[in-house]
Amino acid sequence: AILELEEMTVDEIMIPDNELHAINLDDPWPKVVAALRACPYPRVPLYRSQLDNLAGILPLSRIADLLDGGTPDAARLAALADEPFFVPEGASVHG
Repeated sequence: AILELEEMTVDEIMIPDNELHAINLDDPWPKVVAALRACPYPRVPLYRSQLDNLAGILPLSRIADLLDGGTPDAARLAALADEPFFVPEGASVHG
């Protein structure tokens, strides 16, 4: 198994765009909330307009912070997200 990781590249484990669960911050707020509720993963990518315009990676554990004071909206949601980490497709998984 370890030998397989040494030979595996990032593009072999990437999730195809059409299977990715991501949230468009430009969508109406009720649609964003529905997408958050339906997310089966602990982190969700946030984007604007198209997937290539990644705004951040949101740990869903931070959603409670969104409810602390003020009206929840896409800008406050994006502020809770971590900066995306980009890895070249051909990079080795092992390091």
